[in-house]
Amino acid sequence: MIKNILRITPQAHNMLKQIQFQHNQKYIEFGIKSGGCSGFQYVLQPCNENPHKLDELITTDDYILKINKDYIFKLIDTKIDYTTDLMGSRFTFENPNSDFSCGCGKSFS
Repeated sequence: MIKNILRITPQAHNMLKQIQFQHNQKYIEFGIKSGGCSGFQYVLQPCNENPHKLDELITTDDYILKINKDYIFKLIDTKIDYTTDLMGSRFTFENPNSDFSCGCGKSFS
């Protein structure tokens, strides 16, 4: 599924829909913060904070993803997936704009 600047797999879409239902917040914020083993790590969290006029909103029938204006260019064309394996269930991210991603798929540089 392609939504503006992100690629969201059906598995990730279903999990984001479930998060929206469980937390009943206005948005699910997708961004980055300093940290992780590669310098930056991805953040997905429910929130009610109103967007800045330059923030990107990706609206589906089930949820609204809010991307802070400061992170948009670092996240363009990122693929968000949700996987389950022997290590557990988690979101994974494939970002063509990163130089390096760690093995867990949660951080990048």
